[in-house]
Formats: sequence, C-alpha cells, structure tokens
Amino acid sequence: MDIALTQIEPGLFDLSIDGPDLTTDEGMSTAIIISLFTDTRVTADDLPSGDDDKRGWWSDIIGSKLWLLERALAIKETLDRAESYSAEALQWMVDIGVARAIAPNAQWLRSGVMLLVIDVVKPNGDTASFKFEDVWSAQINGV
Repeated sequence: MDIALTQIEPGLFDLSIDGPDLTTDEGMSTAIIISLFTDTRVTADDLPSGDDDKRGWWSDIIGSKLWLLERALAIKETLDRAESYSAEALQWMVDIGVARAIAPNAQWLRSGVMLLVIDVVKPNGDTASFKFEDVWSAQINGV
C-alpha cells in the first residue's frame, strides 16, 4: 500500500487527501508516477552537448530519464526515446514480479503535448492502463 498521488494538472502531482487523512493507493498508480517522474541520475554521455547537470541522486534506484526530453524536438525520435526511458524506469516492476510486462506508448496528442500511455500486464494476466498527458513541453519543431 502506498500513499496516493494524484495529478493536479498536467505535469503536477500532489498527495491525495480524504478529509483529515491521506488517501492510499492499493494499485500501481503511485509507483508508476514516482518511477516515471522522478529524475534518475545519468552519465555525461546521456547529456546534451554543453550540459553538465546529471540530476538525480547517485544512489537512486528509481526514476527515469524522461527529463532529458525537456528540450527535445517534437519528432518521432522523441516519442521513441520517451517509450524507451519509460520501459527502462518501470522494468523493476517486472523484475520483482508485480507485473508480467510493461508496454509504454508515446504519441503527440496535440501540438506541444505528448501523451504517454503505460499498459501494465499484471501477474494474473489483467491489463491496466495509466495515461499521462503533457509529459513533454519543449520546443515545437525547433521553434
């Protein structure tokens, strides 16, 4: 059981409160939010030219590289990288057996807005989908 996080607005999450108590999450939602939207530390090779901020913390075992896409162009390669970074960040769920498979799908929802859909195949074979809008708010076609 986790403390539940809810999306307040695109890109902004907060603790969920029910009256005077924190809401709990019996599912995977909070674990997925933390895994995707916590910055993992990267190597110098991952960084864009001229950037030296590796973010994250050296001992973090959770987090993603999605933050590297902040200034990426709105092109197919950015979608591919978002899917790859998401799969990498959520692999721990498969490794420990809380999921059979993870299938991220990124698409341009509209100009300047990436939709990230994470399909999780649970151990019992059921699939749960988690959708995150406005994962990306960078340059549009280099503008």
